[in-house]
Amino acid sequence: PTYKFGFGLSYTTFAYSDLSVDGSASPCDHLTATVTVTNTGDVTSDEVVQVYVKTPDSTVPSPLIRLAAFERLAALTPGESRTVSLTISPESHAVVYPNAESVYVEQTAVESGALEVYVGGAQPAEDGANGVLSTTVTITGTAMLMEC
Repeated sequence: PTYKFGFGLSYTTFAYSDLSVDGSASPCDHLTATVTVTNTGDVTSDEVVQVYVKTPDSTVPSPLIRLAAFERLAALTPGESRTVSLTISPESHAVVYPNAESVYVEQTAVESGALEVYVGGAQPAEDGANGVLSTTVTITGTAMLMEC
């Protein structure tokens, strides 16, 4: 695509800081990402905070990046900061195992390993130049999603 998801015009600028997510979690845990958003421009404006995840240790093919959560912050005035908490559900980073017996049998699981979390106003840029913050969470086990 010409523009990444979340790319858009704004009349102001925003800065993200103080990203906080637990460093490790069980596969069925709901994670909470907390971040502070500051309007660094001169105009009151809305901002959509977006959380993306990657599962680089997946044992089966999975999406390169997924939108896991988002929240609109309305009418941030110039210089105003707000702290927002967004929930990352196990479904947002689960993978699908192939099932040779039937395509109708759910084989979705949350796998152990690294879960890369990105928070900002757009998809993370490959060069990291768009102000998106990141951290890594260690998922400590594997569980079928229907067991969560």
